Amino acid sequence: MALTKVIGAGLGTVTSADLDGALTGTTATLTTADNTDQLSLVSTDTDANQGPNLRMYRNSASPADNDLLGYIEFEGRNDASEDVKLVQLASQINDVSDGTEDGSFYISSMVDGTLRNRLNFTPTETVVNEESRSLDFRIEANGVANMFYVDGTNQKVKIKTTSQVSTASAETFVVDAGTNGGYAGVFSSNTSGGFSSIFLKAEDNVSNLAIFAKNSSTVGSISTNGSTTSFNTSSDHRLKENVDYSFDATSRLKQLKPARFNFIADADTTVDGFLAHEVQSVVPEAIIGTHNEVDDDGNPVMQGIDQSKLVPLLTKALQEQQATIEALTARIIALENA
Repeated sequence: MALTKVIGAGLGTVTSADLDGALTGTTATLTTADNTDQLSLVSTDTDANQGPNLRMYRNSASPADNDLLGYIEFEGRNDASEDVKLVQLASQINDVSDGTEDGSFYISSMVDGTLRNRLNFTPTETVVNEESRSLDFRIEANGVANMFYVDGTNQKVKIKTTSQVSTASAETFVVDAGTNGGYAGVFSSNTSGGFSSIFLKAEDNVSNLAIFAKNSSTVGSISTNGSTTSFNTSSDHRLKENVDYSFDATSRLKQLKPARFNFIADADTTVDGFLAHEVQSVVPEAIIGTHNEVDDDGNPVMQGIDQSKLVPLLTKALQEQQATIEALTARIIALENA
């Protein structure tokens, strides 16, 4: 192996003595005609510190923000005998201020004849495919080739699958349920860019399309029997205590204030319903949020209502009224037969 040292305009042979010190102000080329290792860094130190070490140091007298620190380039020849830079590793100092220094690292590779940025590590984010090329991104797991898959050409995100669930052009997210044999897909609107629908699919032997849990305990589900869909919340008697059947539902029902109104965002549609804060004192479990709540920036945090939580109160009030009707009917019959 020949090692050539460039000194000024002249060339010289590097000896072991030269390599034992510093090659200050020189460039060196190591050339071999075979596949032997051309440069090895070996440390025989026996302590727990790092080694061997390769240091790339830009010793600038006037460092500035966004200075490039150095490149590592991998070049080869194409079939036209041209030297081509196929892979490049680059580093940059984004902020040179003492105590708040920031650095970035960039990985680029040749794609269709052009060096393209593939992966960036910056002070604020890690970015894959910064140049928005039609490139797929895939993460494998043990025995799963596509644990996480970004379809760059079709702009879709998929988990444990690369296939289409639907022919809908707006499909953006697909999950393969694996052992459950089903899929969940989310479709975004082609006009506003928001979610317009959610598509859930299960095989014939799977009843639950979705299961909801808190602290590892199931609290609800969405299920189907093939022709109808049920939205279920936990109601097993073994989950409950202090069961009381004797409360006065009619008096509480009379406190509710059904109203007709339209939402500001849909001025042309009038609906029946309730104002959340007016229901909260009567059926608090039906309401989420606080009356006139705002966030730390003063923006309103809107209340919501689950109107299905009103069903038990309505049922009990109806039973009480039915009992009253039956009692009055019995009295009328008794009076008529007197």
